[in-house]
Amino acid sequence: MDSYDADWTWNASTGLYERKQNGRVHNDAASGQITTNNVVVLVMVYNSGISGSPDAQSVGYGEAFVFTGGNYVHGTPAVSGPLAYIAGCDEIWIASAGRGVLPVTMVDGEPVGSGRPGPLWSEMYARLQRHLDDIASTPAL
Repeated sequence: MDSYDADWTWNASTGLYERKQNGRVHNDAASGQITTNNVVVLVMVYNSGISGSPDAQSVGYGEAFVFTGGNYVHGTPAVSGPLAYIAGCDEIWIASAGRGVLPVTMVDGEPVGSGRPGPLWSEMYARLQRHLDDIASTPAL
């Protein structure tokens, strides 16, 4: 969006990405500076929305950048698209709130990448499990 400049900066001492907006620390009223373990950037196409504001259009494939642990991986997400495009991916995941992150290892009987869950999925799955364990061990307010 043209009207906001959002920035995530890795803080090695806390192991978190810290958010700034328009050059200033972006705070949550209840908990201070907004932070996260991972940042995912998807390259999107924007069209004019009903009110004239930009609407992101997911076309099912494109570029992605996954920032985690102070590093990043450049990839090509494939949600839907031409079968030849999907079959050429090294890794495909399905993510959902109820099931977490699931690897897709076959498409129409053909292996995706090596036909086994890939290293990036393995790392993200492990991080998600640690995060869920942390949440489960945190006392309710």
